[in-house]
Order: sequence, then C-alpha cells, then structure tokens
Amino acid sequence: MHHIQSWALSESLSVEVFLWLNDRLPERPSRWLIPALERDGGMLLRFSVVDPDNRFCEHSFQFRVYYHTYEVTLLVASGTHRRQVGY
Repeated sequence: MHHIQSWALSESLSVEVFLWLNDRLPERPSRWLIPALERDGGMLLRFSVVDPDNRFCEHSFQFRVYYHTYEVTLLVASGTHRRQVGY
C-alpha cells in the first residue's frame, strides 16, 4: 500500500484502487485476472478509472498478483499507474 501512496492519487481515486484490490478482486479473481506472459508468471489485474475531477483524464492501473499456496490467498506483488489526459 505504501507504493500506491507514492502515486499521490486523489482521495476518490485511492478509494477506487482500494475497492478493486480489497473487494472486487478477492470476490471473483478469475473474472479480473489474466495470465502474465513474463517468465516469473503470476497474473495481472488491469483496470482504468476516469478521474472524477477531470473527465478528460484517465488513470490506468496494473497489478501483478500471485496465488499463495493452495490458491486461497492472493498476493499483490507490484503495481503501476499511468495517467493519460485527453482522448
């Protein structure tokens, strides 16, 4: 979570990321995760959010996720954030 804080997201965007990682993803991981093609494997969670303060700004997020032993626990290993203004 410390890494996400370094992105300096607005409170509403931080809440949206929190909801994705703590509510949506654990509820139905197979719906959201796609296999990573890199050698170290894992799965990728990708989603985008339109900035509520600027409708011309879109925030894209990608998180590398691994299943813990016995596929009961999800481990979010890393994440990236990209901001795009204008369409």
